[in-house]
Amino acid sequence: MCVWLQSKDQVPSQKTIWKYRDHLVRMWASDALFDAFKEQLRDCGYQLQVGTLVDSTMIPVPRQRNSREENSAVKNGRIPKVWEEEPNK
Repeated sequence: MCVWLQSKDQVPSQKTIWKYRDHLVRMWASDALFDAFKEQLRDCGYQLQVGTLVDSTMIPVPRQRNSREENSAVKNGRIPKVWEEEPNK
């Protein structure tokens, strides 16, 4: 028999669930509990799927534009004169 929570049903708070989750993990009982939960879902025609949510945002960063002379100086082991004058460049 499938029994679903209704909006008027009382449910435990997030903190209560977290507290008992930690206790269940320490007692090695969380797997058995979640297996029973998944079985009840299957009996009602549902199945849990495992996945990963990835969120990314592309942010442009400042680019350093060296002149050919600066690149040449760096390759030859010298510090370009502009860099000496502006060390944060």
